Parts: sequence; C-alpha cells; structure tokens
Amino acid sequence: MVKRGLKPPVTITSDGAPGLISAIEQVWPKSLRQRCLVHKMRNIVAKLPSEAVPEVKSYIDAVYRAPTYEAGQTLATEVLEK
Repeated sequence: MVKRGLKPPVTITSDGAPGLISAIEQVWPKSLRQRCLVHKMRNIVAKLPSEAVPEVKSYIDAVYRAPTYEAGQTLATEVLEK
C-alpha cells in the first residue's frame, strides 16, 4: 500500500506485539502509535481477582476518557495510588 502512495497515518492503533511495533516504527517512523485499549484491558484483567475487575475497569475507562491529557495523568496517578 505504501508503494501505491499510501500517506503516513497520523496515528496507528495496535496490540503490544513486539514484531508489529517494530514494523510500524520502520514503515511509519513519524506516526504516533497507540496501544489498543481492548488488548491492554484484557492484559490487566487477566491479572486481577474476579471481584476487582468491574472497579478497575471503571478506573481505566475514566483515565482513557479524560477530557485532557493532564486530567488523564491526574486520574492515572490516583488509580495507581489506590
């Protein structure tokens, strides 16, 4: 697709697979990469006791949907402290 004129995307969403991350960085080094929230959430939830899942998911969702970067940083700090 690049050879046919695909312009570099502004952002690329992917899972955390090292090979995929490496390929993205090689092909589109100026594009921003964002970790897929679904994959990240699955990784986190897999390490939690089942009774904690709903609460932790709501915290993560609040951080993700924060209205500004600074608000997200503040919420993330609060979540980590809890």
